[in-house]
Formats: sequence, structure tokens, C-alpha cells
Amino acid sequence: MKTLSEFEKISGTMLWKNAALSQLESFKSLAGEIGSPEPIVVSSHVSKSITLPVALFSVPHLRIVIRDNFHGLNVWVESDRPITVPLSEIFPAIDFAWYKSQIDSCRGYTYADWSIDEINDDRILRVRRKNGNGWSMVSGDEKDRWSKRMTSTEWYKKDWSSSSLIVDEESVNRAKADIEFNENTQFFRCEHCFAEGMSSLWEKEPPLYSVGSQNFIIAIDDWASARKFLKIIMENVILRD
Repeated sequence: MKTLSEFEKISGTMLWKNAALSQLESFKSLAGEIGSPEPIVVSSHVSKSITLPVALFSVPHLRIVIRDNFHGLNVWVESDRPITVPLSEIFPAIDFAWYKSQIDSCRGYTYADWSIDEINDDRILRVRRKNGNGWSMVSGDEKDRWSKRMTSTEWYKKDWSSSSLIVDEESVNRAKADIEFNENTQFFRCEHCFAEGMSSLWEKEPPLYSVGSQNFIIAIDDWASARKFLKIIMENVILRD
């Protein structure tokens, strides 16, 4: 198993060498800040043609795995206790007007050639383009997800964006009762976790965070945000002792 120091051997011709070395220092300093022993390198990945570490941090009740591809971090957390941090303390909130704007954008792109009746008919999966040049087609599953857009955000992740939208627990319960999203619904956007170098460490990809999670993965913009995030998580879990 490699140590972090072994990743310091980077060719001087690499444009991202300094950023890679800075990343290694961030791994080491984070360990000290959260009270973890020196992180263990459990895997590796490649970004900007540089081999980079995937590192494991261990603190009481928590196992934390981190990778950094220069554009952002993926953080995988396993806990022996449920983590009960509110979504609003982890993800930026998005309002219903924004969600509606995404629906309108998808309607104007994917379903630009469709009439309202054609959109609402589950049996119709293709229509002639208005310019007469071929067909506009969707799968049955895609059409089904679109029809549920006011009670589920699944369409957004699978058919519109690489990121995901989580809704607050109250809205989840309302959706189960077929009560549509509205101005009181809180949405939280979670960027996609590419997780190169991490996927070999699990049998099944961890889900996104939800209140009560003990196993989840999250995309984080930078090291400062990662430190803030881990502080929140650790306070929630460790301070129960």
C-alpha cells in the first residue's frame, strides 16, 4: 500500500504538479484538524495525467474516504451511528421557482415538438418534429418520470442533469400521498460524484445523504468546504458521547 509521500514523485513537466503537491498537504493537514492518524491510501485515480491518492481517515464512529480531482472532492462517509444533520446544513437550498424553471427548460427542449395532449398521453412515445425532419422520441421510463415531475425529482437526475435534487422529508411524505411540490417545498442540489478510484472499495455505490444516513457519498467544491462539512458531521456524531 502506498503512502501519501510516494505520490510526491511527479514529473516537472506536469502543469498540475503544484496543485497535486498542495492536495497532498491538504490530506495531511486535514488529518491533524479532525484528529485522525495519517490517512491511509486505499486506492488511486488519475486526473490531468497525474496519479492521485484516495485516502481513508479514521475518527471515533466515522470512516471517511476522500478523493480530489482538482475540480472538486468526493467524500464517502460511513458511520456507526445515524447522522441527523438537517439537509439545509449540508446543501444549499433551492426554491420552487427554480425547480419550475428547470421543468420549463426541459419542456422547451425535450418536448419542444409535443402538444400538451401528446405529453399527457402515456401511450405516445414519439411525435413528428415540427420541421418535418424525423421524430422526437422518448422511452417509456422517461415519459413516466416526466409525468411524475411534480411529486418526484427522478426525471431531473436521469433525464436532464448530471446532478441530483433532494427534497425535504415533509415534501417526501407529501409526495407519497400524491400531494404535489409547491412554494413551500425545499429542494437541495447535489452534484454528481464521479468517484473514480472509490468504486473498487464498495459492493454497491453509496446513496446521497439523507437525514439518518450511516453510509453516503457527497461531492464538495473545495477543501475549505470539506473541512466545514466534516466539522458539522463530527459534531453531530461524536458529541453524543
